[in-house]
Amino acid sequence: MAKKDLGIKKVEDYNEVFADIYNTLLFQKNVIDSQCLRSGATESV
Repeated sequence: MAKKDLGIKKVEDYNEVFADIYNTLLFQKNVIDSQCLRSGATESV
């Protein structure tokens, strides 16, 4: 199961993919622009 989660994290690391997923599943329209996204920390200490 952990391997599957790592694969999804790698795919969602691309701004275009992340924006498409959220725009499609949450909003059903273009709300999030992939050009405005930036990478951040994904792990907490």
